[in-house]
Amino acid sequence: SRLGFAKGDVFSTKKLQEAVVERLGSMYYDAGYIFATVNPVEKQTQADTIDLNFFVTEGKAVTVNKIQIAGNTKTKEKVIRRELYVRPGDTFSRDMLLRSQREVFVLNYFSDVKPDVKPIDEEKVDVMVEVVEKSTDTANMSAGWSERDKIIGSIGVAMNNLFGNGQRLSFDWNFGRYYRSFQLGFTEPWLFDSPTLASVSI
Repeated sequence: SRLGFAKGDVFSTKKLQEAVVERLGSMYYDAGYIFATVNPVEKQTQADTIDLNFFVTEGKAVTVNKIQIAGNTKTKEKVIRRELYVRPGDTFSRDMLLRSQREVFVLNYFSDVKPDVKPIDEEKVDVMVEVVEKSTDTANMSAGWSERDKIIGSIGVAMNNLFGNGQRLSFDWNFGRYYRSFQLGFTEPWLFDSPTLASVSI
């Protein structure tokens, strides 16, 4: 079912390569068999017909030994680790590694997130997650004129990765001749290191 072709189809070298590398190879890689090999052998049975035999060497499913984080000059390591779906001791899964990459990228603290797999031996691999920090703080300011309120304006600042802890602190001030409004907000996405979001606004 993974081959992409069936008995009676016109033979295609391109389809065969895609089946071996992209479909069968990926299937084994996703299940942790990163050293598995699939070798197709073609045998002509008639002038216009061939048989395909696939010889598979599975090897062993590898487990994750260590997970290393690099490139985080501001963001604390625990902020990145808590978004990962790969854990030391787990059977390696490329799907979980790619999901981890997406979750870390969605934090919006990094301009790039690069996962890498480094084999140690036939049974263990190390996982490296390299990130590139980017600016996460924002500021805005506006001003105008009103016949009633004269000069009006607003100033706002938001720190979206406060002290590298993944917390958010925001401040907004709106003003005019007859009014003032001030808002201060704080959000903790992992209260007590659990996936519980808490926020307060004044």
